[in-house]
Amino acid sequence: NAAVYFGCDFFDSPDFYSEVFFASKALMESGQPITPGVFYKFGGPNKFFNSVQPVETETPTGHAPGVGYLINTDNPPGGCRVFCKNIVVWSIANPLTTPTLSGSTLSTFDKYIQPPSIVEPGYNVGAPDNSIGSTPIFTASRGRGLIAFSLMTGGGTDPSAPGVLWGEVHPTIDMSGTLTNVSEYQAGYIREGGGIGTFYPAIMASNDGSLWIVANQSSPSLYPRIVIGVQRASDPLGQFGNVRALKIGVGPPDGGSGELGLYNAASVDGFAAGQSHVWLAGQYITSSLWATYLGRDL
Repeated sequence: NAAVYFGCDFFDSPDFYSEVFFASKALMESGQPITPGVFYKFGGPNKFFNSVQPVETETPTGHAPGVGYLINTDNPPGGCRVFCKNIVVWSIANPLTTPTLSGSTLSTFDKYIQPPSIVEPGYNVGAPDNSIGSTPIFTASRGRGLIAFSLMTGGGTDPSAPGVLWGEVHPTIDMSGTLTNVSEYQAGYIREGGGIGTFYPAIMASNDGSLWIVANQSSPSLYPRIVIGVQRASDPLGQFGNVRALKIGVGPPDGGSGELGLYNAASVDGFAAGQSHVWLAGQYITSSLWATYLGRDL
C-alpha cells in the first residue's frame, strides 16, 4: 500500500471517539515533509468504537488489496458487560489523492465480553478491555485474502480468568475500493482453565497459510510466561492445536509486573519460498525484572 496509517483514541468529555491518520509512505521513507489525511469521530457522539486499528498489509505487491483496512470491536455504553458480537471493518481508498471511507459490520461474529482482571502472584494487574490487540494483519495466503486479529475476552468455562478470542475475516471490495461485505472465515478461543489467564495476544499469518499466535499467561500461583501456538494450513479451522510455553516466568516474589505483555508482537520477514519466517516476541518475569524473549517459526 502507498500509505502508512496511525490510529488513536480521543477523549473529550462528554464525547469520545477514534481517529485514523494516513500519509505517504514514500515521503516518510525519504525524510520529506508530509501532510497527513484523517478520518475522525469513528463512533461519537457517546458511541465509542473500541480502538479502530489500522491493518498491516503483508502480501507481495501483486496481491495487495489497493486499499487500507481498519478493524475494531464494539463498545456499547458501559462496555461489553453482556456479550458483544460486532466486528467492524473499514476500507480507505485513494488515501493520497481523494480518500474515501466505507465500512461493513459483521454482527454474527463469535461472542466476547469484558474480561476479568489479569492476576499473578501477589499482584492484580487489572481488567483489560475488548479492543483488538497488537496489529491486525491482512494476508492473501488463503481464503481469498483475510484479516487476522485477536482480542481478550471473559466468559467460557472458567469466568475467573481472561481468555483470547481470535479470528480471520474476509473483506470484499468493489472496483472503486468500496467495502461491500465482510464475512467470517474462522474464529476460536484460547482458554487454559484452572484459573490461568491468557492475555495480550499477537497474531501473524505466514506465506504457507499457517497462523501463529503469541500471548502471556499467569494466575494467582503462576508468574507470567510466554505461550505460542500454531495452526497449520492443514489443521481444522477454529483451533490452535498446540499452545505451549515458550518461556517460563520465575518471579519476583512480590509481583508488580504492571503492563507486562502489552508489547507482545509477531511479524513475517518476506515472501521468498523457503526463506520467509514468522518472528514472535513476548515478555516474561525473571527473578528480578521482566524481559523480552524472541522466537522464530520452524
